Amino acid sequence: MSEVLPSTASGHDQYAGLRAHAATTRQDTVARLRSAIAVLEERHAPVTLAAIKTEAGLDSTTILRNPDAHALFAAHSTHLQAKRQAARRRRKTPAPSDAPEPATGLVARDPLLRQAKPTLVAALRTAHATRDEAERRYATLLQDHAQCGITIMTLTATVGRYEEFLGRYRSSLLRQEHRTEH
Repeated sequence: MSEVLPSTASGHDQYAGLRAHAATTRQDTVARLRSAIAVLEERHAPVTLAAIKTEAGLDSTTILRNPDAHALFAAHSTHLQAKRQAARRRRKTPAPSDAPEPATGLVARDPLLRQAKPTLVAALRTAHATRDEAERRYATLLQDHAQCGITIMTLTATVGRYEEFLGRYRSSLLRQEHRTEH
């Protein structure tokens, strides 16, 4: 197998023409992109990949694969400029809770992280005691509720027996009245 290698011995590079054509194409792409950006900015239209494709006929992959064109687009893109400005604003004005701790240099977002451990332990113990008391009250209420259910069932059964007795008593009275009339 023989490989086709550029002949460097004679000083002639067989790929020089291809490299020159690629460089010319890259420069042409940058020039077309620059003119499309100028037109869009003149119209006060947003500089986006879709707008550039409409204006100059350049596909997004063409722009993104060409480093010079990509850098030019990134410098003028409306969306990317807005993102950069928002990032700048966030860096300039940190939220008060985002201020770094002087001792550690860490950002403390949670106000509890700024409290001393003994204070937090005391608050935790208080919370545990409150929870335990609430659980005791809940258990008592649950027991009372269960006892009420049992009482209701007992009373319902007693009422049923009384109704049954009254039914028998009424029927016995009716029978006695019926016998005395005949």
